[in-house]
Amino acid sequence: MVKADLANANAEIVCLKYENDQLKKELELVTKTMEYMQDERTALLKIIGDKDA
Repeated sequence: MVKADLANANAEIVCLKYENDQLKKELELVTKTMEYMQDERTALLKIIGDKDA
């Protein structure tokens, strides 16, 4: 019983580490997308002559 519980706990840890890695990748992608969108916004504001650019 203890070995089974330990095996289950280890499997859960592996799954959580994988999920954490996936979330880190997703966050990195979202961050890069936001940076790109901010750059696009700035470029568009410069084109229209907005002082907030």
